[in-house]
Amino acid sequence: MADAYLLPCGCGKKTRVGKAQAGQVVACECGKTLSVPTLRGLRNLELAPVSKESGPAARPTWGPWRGASFSGGLALAAVALILSGLNLSYYYGAKFYSDDPSEQIIGAASDQLNKLVAVELLEEWNNAVKDGLGPVHTPFWIAAQESAKIYRWRSIAFACLSLVGLATAITAAFFGRR
Repeated sequence: MADAYLLPCGCGKKTRVGKAQAGQVVACECGKTLSVPTLRGLRNLELAPVSKESGPAARPTWGPWRGASFSGGLALAAVALILSGLNLSYYYGAKFYSDDPSEQIIGAASDQLNKLVAVELLEEWNNAVKDGLGPVHTPFWIAAQESAKIYRWRSIAFACLSLVGLATAITAAFFGRR
């Protein structure tokens, strides 16, 4: 079935009308108003030739792949952006604890040792030699620096992934087959 018909006017020109305009009033190029017949009456009109504007090539084709690319790209961009923001907040949290307090710790320990007399200092030394320095552990500020580095790179990676998803959605929306 044709989508468009030619409605004749008294001036001799024909106005292109579609099924959606059945029963309505349209204007001719000459300025007269024309009543479009009902759907039944449209069958009696001359069929309009298929033009390039109304053909299937003019309508964008939103096939399943294009729709999936668009919605998948938007979903990827949204999820990656949320994960990027979350990792960025973790980065700033870890960055808060990553300042190296070694100078303060050494200064406080030196102040305590300077207050001891020689006998007490020797006793501290003997206890340290006998017990050892204790288990080896990573200082909290070094662990925080390592965590901050990981969160920073994750945040950058998720932001890039968000841009890829957004580019996919834009490409699907504007540069699809026509």
